[in-house]
Amino acid sequence: MKRIIYPFFAFVGLLAEQVGAATQVEAQSIHPDQRLLEELQYLKEENVSIASRIPQTERDAPAILTVVSEKEILNSGARDLMDVLRLIPGFDFGVDFGNIVGPMIRGNWAYEGGILMLIDGLEMNERRSGSVQMGQHYPIDNIQKVEVMRGPGSVMYGGFARLGVINIITKGFKNKASTQHSDSIKDQDQDELAITTRYGQMEKTYGHRGVSFYVGKNLTDDARITVSGKASQAHRSEQIFTDTHGGSVRLENTNLLNNLQFNIGFQYAKNLTLRFIMDDYVAESADGTSAINTPPLLLNFKSYVFDAKYQEDFSDTFKLSFNFNYSRQLPWSVEAFIGTGFQTATKIAATRYLGGMRLDYMMNSFIHITSGLEFTHEEFEKLAETYDHINPKVFPIYENITPYIESLIKSDWGNLTFGLRYDRHNTFEANFAPRVAFTNKIGGFHYKLLYSSSFRTPNIDDAILGNVPKLKPERTKAYEIELGYQFNKNLALTTNAFYLSTKDKLVYGFDNNNTGVYSNAHDKIDATGVETELRWKQNWGYLTLNHSYSQMLNNFQAFKPIQKTTNTLVSSDKTLGFPTHKFTLNTHYEITPDLSVNPSFILTTSRYGYDRYDAQGYLNLRKYSPQLLGNLYFRYQNVLIKGLDLGIGLYNLFNANQRFIQPYNSDHAPLPGQSREVIFKVSYQL
Repeated sequence: MKRIIYPFFAFVGLLAEQVGAATQVEAQSIHPDQRLLEELQYLKEENVSIASRIPQTERDAPAILTVVSEKEILNSGARDLMDVLRLIPGFDFGVDFGNIVGPMIRGNWAYEGGILMLIDGLEMNERRSGSVQMGQHYPIDNIQKVEVMRGPGSVMYGGFARLGVINIITKGFKNKASTQHSDSIKDQDQDELAITTRYGQMEKTYGHRGVSFYVGKNLTDDARITVSGKASQAHRSEQIFTDTHGGSVRLENTNLLNNLQFNIGFQYAKNLTLRFIMDDYVAESADGTSAINTPPLLLNFKSYVFDAKYQEDFSDTFKLSFNFNYSRQLPWSVEAFIGTGFQTATKIAATRYLGGMRLDYMMNSFIHITSGLEFTHEEFEKLAETYDHINPKVFPIYENITPYIESLIKSDWGNLTFGLRYDRHNTFEANFAPRVAFTNKIGGFHYKLLYSSSFRTPNIDDAILGNVPKLKPERTKAYEIELGYQFNKNLALTTNAFYLSTKDKLVYGFDNNNTGVYSNAHDKIDATGVETELRWKQNWGYLTLNHSYSQMLNNFQAFKPIQKTTNTLVSSDKTLGFPTHKFTLNTHYEITPDLSVNPSFILTTSRYGYDRYDAQGYLNLRKYSPQLLGNLYFRYQNVLIKGLDLGIGLYNLFNANQRFIQPYNSDHAPLPGQSREVIFKVSYQL
């Protein structure tokens, strides 16, 4: 470890030498518009788009929200989206199988269709099971901000937003809400160029390495194009993985994560927007479901997404828009060593077409109504089959028609939001997703009273591996309340409480013939919790402190810690793989205007998980100790020339023994996470 630590402190010393010289130079002035933007972001007064089709501020929006700004992401030195989400209340991560890690939120396993992942508003969940793969997957260096909604979003987005929504907004175009003083793109957006390279070194091998870029160019006064991309590699871990039968493998060079992504956008006259995203993610899997894969499998997830939007503003009060979306995916394509080399063992293409229209009508300054209609057509095709658990040659075609309406009524006593979405599916039961929200601000105090319902229609994997006539959509009801107080422009406190109730949860199990099948659970899954966050900003920097608590109320056995030998519930307030409490501290201290130090700490309480089979053939339940993750990052801006930034840091400062625990009752042992990692980053922005 000395070969990692010594260069780290040598570089820190070099930075310290620069501090004396830097303090002699007058601090560069911040552009007034940039200062105003940062102030609005801190005060939660900047418009957000994730929670409602009608633009509202974070404090007014009808949902529990967290917005992470570009500045906060850059200051933290985050290596990927997981590092960003870990700082948000209610989030954690668990392993599914095969080096695939997914999100957990508010005590719920949300990997398959529980959380909707958006990039610039475009859906990125894979269509076979609705899942989201985490770990060096999504862009981190070219982000304008990340909007996160904790709570149902089906009224806006449909079936994959049952528990939450994440929207990564990349650099590119100013939204119309922020450019109301000018119709010219050139007046608001400048030519931009940015390139970033990063590298992380663990004890035995590299942790991550990659390069990303962003280019924004005004073609005319009314036309702008943006192009961004990233190429990265990472190791999930360098530790030893031991499966539930006692087999083991060193994960160094056997659990690589590779990602290649491009994002191209075009905007004309603020009415027409086109976007294309290509995402190619490959996970190398030495950790099988219950045994070691020798040699490792390759799990491929590839997506091509195209989106077109056109909006016609007939007046300030009447607007009509149209959108078309096309996606082509190759999710869960498996490459296995067969015979003399790697061959494609499974490849299923998922193609979706979506068309829609939307009407916005502002009756007056107090009443805003938006309504629309969407139609989707989805089809699947098997392209390769050497072995697979998906048997049919011909897949069903899914079609869905969706009308929706949302209204916002403003008054002196608060804002009242009504929303309703109706999804009529050609195969499964129709779904209603209502929402009622009342929000109000009284001076520095604000509160939200929220009710919403959400759903997830079975995906193609659920249908093929289940009894279609009997499968039902998952349905969740959520009751939430948020209270917040802005003491002054530098100090704010927010807390929320929630109650979630899910019925007809889709679960994977085995039938009498020991065949894996999906079915609806008979028992409800109820969860409750409280999330609190304190934000403090001063001239020297800022500090964010939060705490989240969640508990599953009923004893749903698939997600509860049960000692198999005695069939005994060990802890009624615990969920497999998920900590009951999480504490997070994120700080930013400016040594000089250009040099900052950014420590962060994440403390989670004990967790339960199954680690191995005992002599009697029962899975052993293990209690994992509380865990403290510490990170330290130095950021040095405008080194020698304006726009050149350097960063160095230590992630997992205390070398905690991270484990991604399978958050449901199955036989994948906990997957080791990354060890202590020294990270280096160089970026240049013109």
